[in-house]
Amino acid sequence: MVESLVKIVLSAPVDQGRRDHDGQRYFIAFHMEDGTEVRRAFWLGSGELHRGIMTDPLFRDSVSQALNEMATPTPPPNKTSTPLCTERELTPPCGSGVEIGKPYPYTLLTHCGIRGAYFAGRKWVASPVLTAEKVHPPPGWSNPFQQGEMRLLAEDLARFVTGTGLTAEFRPLPEGDKYPWGPCA
Repeated sequence: MVESLVKIVLSAPVDQGRRDHDGQRYFIAFHMEDGTEVRRAFWLGSGELHRGIMTDPLFRDSVSQALNEMATPTPPPNKTSTPLCTERELTPPCGSGVEIGKPYPYTLLTHCGIRGAYFAGRKWVASPVLTAEKVHPPPGWSNPFQQGEMRLLAEDLARFVTGTGLTAEFRPLPEGDKYPWGPCA
């Protein structure tokens, strides 16, 4: 069945014109053979999958059936949720108060490569920036997000480590500066 669904997605027409998305938005995770994971938005009502891929009714029905059969997950005991930091949080790991040397569960935005992070109440820039084809994360990294741990090693150095051992180091962006890149595709 999975192979049939993949063929449906690969053969689906693409319409990148602006539209009002119809129905509840869900995220579908595609687990690749190389170990990476890609998460894409899917609107059940319109059948649109990420950036205008218009799926047919068989795909929509399969997703709907899977959602109906899915039990509400219960998080395992002592499982800490991993935050996606914006600049609004006031507590660690996003806000100030992060302790040097302590690992914090962290969700790193990787869609445009490993470029920057918001951690410990400030913006950070990857040193070096890690990308593939200038706008994607390198092989082995998930897209658009990567789960892992962020640790402040010194006031001017933070390190992100994935569960598989991939690492990225970050240096603080000077106060008031903007990230040195524009939007990616």
